[in-house]
Amino acid sequence: VMEDEDAGHVWTALGLTLASGMSTGLGGVVVIALGQPSVQTVGLTEAFAAGVMVYLSVIELLIPALPEVGPRLCLFGFLTGVALFYALSRIPTSSFDSLIEAMIANPSPAAFTSSTTTTTTLTHGLATTTPPVSPKQHTLSVSPAQADKIERGQYTGDKEKRGKRKAFLRTAVVTAVALSLHNFPEGIAVYASSLSRGFSFGLLFALGIALHNIPEGMSVAAPIYYTTQSKTWTVVVPLLSGLFEPLGAAVGGVCLSMLMKLRAAW
Repeated sequence: VMEDEDAGHVWTALGLTLASGMSTGLGGVVVIALGQPSVQTVGLTEAFAAGVMVYLSVIELLIPALPEVGPRLCLFGFLTGVALFYALSRIPTSSFDSLIEAMIANPSPAAFTSSTTTTTTLTHGLATTTPPVSPKQHTLSVSPAQADKIERGQYTGDKEKRGKRKAFLRTAVVTAVALSLHNFPEGIAVYASSLSRGFSFGLLFALGIALHNIPEGMSVAAPIYYTTQSKTWTVVVPLLSGLFEPLGAAVGGVCLSMLMKLRAAW
């Protein structure tokens, strides 16, 4: 009976972690509901998400951690996190160029593996022929006549606008990677709190994490929606980032179980 109860607590903790992680995808839903964003809207969304995350990081995480672990360990953890994400931000954005080009050209994830027609697109100011990803024409596509003018040097295309779109999408990709790494230990925290302090505390903690995951998802979704105009990408990318929370919980649960077995054996 005790084993069944323990298993029930584990599944409950995993369920709370899954729910809090999936709320990141709600950020994409909110962005879509607000309509096609402008440059100003994207900037405002990023600033709003930053404000929420800074408040929660300091008020809800950093300050409560002080009496638990002391100022030295708290400062060590804080500076370690800063160093990790600074290193991530230094990754050359060109590393994501192929992914960015694919997301701009393909309005849905399924387009990576299927195609039906051929369209001519503007890539780095040059006309290239690529397999289509959807019968829908993307707003960045150019006609064969325009492609011919590009080759003759008579038409340059909207390179400035495209460059801005790519810059926004780079921001979204880097932010999504950073949030994925951030969500992994966050999932461990939700899982552990639910097991150690009971369902009521775990539920409140998971709810708090879920509420701050929504603006996190918005910070990823807004530049994606502005760049790709794809509702699918706008929801899928933040959702994938959020799923690192239950992944962290699962890994943490396995490690905790192994440590308890080793401790019992000794």
